[in-house]
Amino acid sequence: MDSRGAVVVALTAVAGAGLVVLFGADVSHLLTSASDRATDALVTLVWGPKASREVARKRAGRRRALSQGTPILPAAAGLPSGNHLAKSWLVMDIGARPPPAWEDSSRAGWRLKLTGAVEAETSACLTTIAQLGERDFCLDWHCVTGWSAKDVCLRGVPLNVFIKEVCRPSPSWQFLTQRSADGYSTVVSREDCEDSSAFIALGFANTEGVLPEEHGGVRLVFPKLFGWKSAKFLSELQFSQEYRPGFWESLGCHARGRWEQGERWAPAAAGVWNTLTWLTSQYRFLFGYTIWVVVMQKGVVAVGRAVAALGVGKRPDPELSEGDTRARA
Repeated sequence: MDSRGAVVVALTAVAGAGLVVLFGADVSHLLTSASDRATDALVTLVWGPKASREVARKRAGRRRALSQGTPILPAAAGLPSGNHLAKSWLVMDIGARPPPAWEDSSRAGWRLKLTGAVEAETSACLTTIAQLGERDFCLDWHCVTGWSAKDVCLRGVPLNVFIKEVCRPSPSWQFLTQRSADGYSTVVSREDCEDSSAFIALGFANTEGVLPEEHGGVRLVFPKLFGWKSAKFLSELQFSQEYRPGFWESLGCHARGRWEQGERWAPAAAGVWNTLTWLTSQYRFLFGYTIWVVVMQKGVVAVGRAVAALGVGKRPDPELSEGDTRARA
């Protein structure tokens, strides 16, 4: 049994999330049953019926706990409930890449557009941002897919300073939408943007230059929020008074996304996403760390491609180039 077999089963389960967004609870129930059968068949094939019965027993116990309000997995110290510690800051994205002509943030020509409810629409360059005063920030990174990385140390500028000194939004703004050159978007509340922990990451701590492409270049970082709120390949910040869901919010992720409050999923979508993330965690238990990481990465790419095919949520620009399996996190 190689990694490809495990990945195929995971892709089948994760890609089904788009159908749930479209058709609701009935499809969610069918997908859960189908995923259970696929997992049982895989375990039986590799380890035999006894192991399959043990997996089914544990699955039933965890679902009983969930129905009683108990977290599916106990929280490790300092981690969101259900997250496992990764060995490093993993690389995740939705499978698209900016077009070749895009001016990335490692080049002198890069500009970050500032639009919407601002005094005057303009743009900011890397030098403008850095001149606000760079310093180091260390945080624990938490991904909604079920992994966390400890002690991610980055170099950047406090976001509240950048907003006040450079963006100059209208006093009535309530939401900030991040738009990426790969078609991705996500929205963050004003309260979270103005929190003193939020910052613009320019590069790794104690190094020169911007973050490498696999980590998305210049990006906003919110230590109190799940990682999907930090857009890679950042090209525009749009201030507004109204909430408009971004890519993952349109697919059932929570509007705000605070990890300490367990804000992973919107209530209507929690059932299917809890099931899919639980299934993903089983690959770590059954096949080990490396397979677990690959399943998460392939699963996110599968969702991105399903969204593009079905037209659900914020569809990536058709001119964008398909990337490899490096993933957004």
